[in-house]
Amino acid sequence: MVNKAENNPALGGSWRDDFEKNVPLTEQQQIKTHVMLMERIRSARKTKNLSQRELEALTGVRQSVIARFETGDTDPRLTTLVSLLTTLGLELTVQPIAAPQPRSRLEPIPAGD
Repeated sequence: MVNKAENNPALGGSWRDDFEKNVPLTEQQQIKTHVMLMERIRSARKTKNLSQRELEALTGVRQSVIARFETGDTDPRLTTLVSLLTTLGLELTVQPIAAPQPRSRLEPIPAGD
């Protein structure tokens, strides 16, 4: 469902437009990277049919830390992140940031869990 205020300047415009105008590009990239990591970890955990408690048993990372990371409420230490990723069969790679692409007005908003 599309939020009517999202594309109607009279109703305040899009939060994405505000984000892109008011948040420095480096901070935007940091936020996007954090969100991507959260989503990939949660998705991989669910694909493997693991609960957060089961992932805790496999990694030693407390369930509460996993939950807070998956919802964006905390930033895990690098050792914690690597433990979660490797246990889930994922690898962290470092690459140059791609130049921002123009965003389509019809781009869907990702649904949360």
